[in-house]
Amino acid sequence: MENMKNNLLKMGLLFGALVIMVMLFHNCSAAGGEAPGAVAPETPSAVSAISGNTQITLTWPSVTGATSYNVYWSISTGVTKLNGTKITGASSPYVHNTLSNGTAYYYVVTTINANGESVDSAQVSVTPQFPPVAMVGLTGAAGNTQATISLSSVSGAISYNLYWSTTTGVSKATGTKITGVTIPYVQTGLTNGIAYYYVATAENNSGESPDSVQVGLVPTANPNTWTAKTSLPAIRYANSVAGIVNLLYAVGGTNYGCGAYATLEVYNQATNAWTAKASMPTARWSLSSGVVNNILYALGGTNGCYTPSTGMTTNEAYDPANNTWSTKASMPIARAAHGVGVVNNIIYAFGGITSATPTNSVDAYNTQTNTWASVAPMTVAKNSPGVGVIDGIIYVVGGSNGTGVLNLVEAYNPATNTWTTKAPLPTARTSVAVGVINGILYAAGGHNGVSIVNLVEAYNPATNTWTTVAPMLTARTEAAAGVVNNILYAIGGNTSGGPVSTMEAYAP
Repeated sequence: MENMKNNLLKMGLLFGALVIMVMLFHNCSAAGGEAPGAVAPETPSAVSAISGNTQITLTWPSVTGATSYNVYWSISTGVTKLNGTKITGASSPYVHNTLSNGTAYYYVVTTINANGESVDSAQVSVTPQFPPVAMVGLTGAAGNTQATISLSSVSGAISYNLYWSTTTGVSKATGTKITGVTIPYVQTGLTNGIAYYYVATAENNSGESPDSVQVGLVPTANPNTWTAKTSLPAIRYANSVAGIVNLLYAVGGTNYGCGAYATLEVYNQATNAWTAKASMPTARWSLSSGVVNNILYALGGTNGCYTPSTGMTTNEAYDPANNTWSTKASMPIARAAHGVGVVNNIIYAFGGITSATPTNSVDAYNTQTNTWASVAPMTVAKNSPGVGVIDGIIYVVGGSNGTGVLNLVEAYNPATNTWTTKAPLPTARTSVAVGVINGILYAAGGHNGVSIVNLVEAYNPATNTWTTVAPMLTARTEAAAGVVNNILYAIGGNTSGGPVSTMEAYAP
């Protein structure tokens, strides 16, 4: 009996010990590990990454029951929580800063809760990048109550913005913003006859580019037509004209006598009015002008009687900001009735009359160093050609070789210092007025060897072809030509009835 009691006591003690061991195991499981039947944390889904400037932003949907998240990253693909650099206590969105632009970064994200850490999310990768650079090649064309803006693509851009104003000098700080524009972009509902100014920017997740160069357009009800504008204050021909921002500067000229003008007059497109400015130090006609960094350079010319039998070496510069002239380095040879083109801050003077005869020489003026240098000559000596610049190539159109008029069109490439011959003018002409709008060269008026004409022909360098467009209202030769906001102006000139002061404008 006593033995039975002892056995029962031992069994009771053994059972109690077993219960205690079970309780201890349960407590240990609850405190330090995943309890039997506990649910592991869910893996974050739809993790996404957006690049920025030296940073990346990670986002993911919240996970039910999560207490925190870990981010693991590497610059090598195949990142996991075993090999990646760990960032604890992250929350969505998480911004990873101080990264290297141009380097790819790889990420996985895990969830943390009381039951432990989830498995890795799917890997995402993105590369930080700089904001886009400024756009080049912004162009446009005006139509009836509308303007079409052609934007150039920018590497790394994901969208484009357009800023516009009816006041020149528009910027993203002052203009009305149009976001997400497509290429090309057509703005409708504009007012005909009013100048509209545009700049464009490119944008990505890192920011917005600087402004492009401004382009100005004037909508018109009747494209491909000429319209009369306010005349010059006095009759003249063989003057020179250059456009600066939204103003035309008409300098020098003659009134068909033995007198040369020194006057400088400025035409405001917005007001259709002329204003007198400081006169040139040297009165001249049959001169040419070029503009570099908003400074007007008046080159060569003559002050002789009736025909430019001799030229001048004079080079004078006008600064609109302070309305003053200054004398610059003289041309290497005297020129009158020559042509001028500007590429990369270099002014090129083509041909002209030296001492009673035409020349084929070409001289280049560096406005930064105030020095001249001779470059490759034209294939034919000529005076009174028209000159236009398209995409860094200078086109010399028509002119006279001293015995007759020319239909020759030569193209000069300053980068290679070489000449190529292009499709000839359909109608040979000298003293033709030339302007360039949206990559098309327009040759207006001139003398065909028999009579003064109002013919206008347009050259497309992309196809090397000429087409005829609307003629001028008045047949004229030795008129000055200038382009402002994609409008071509023919100013003054000589007609069959003598010199005129009239001005007309062409909208393609």
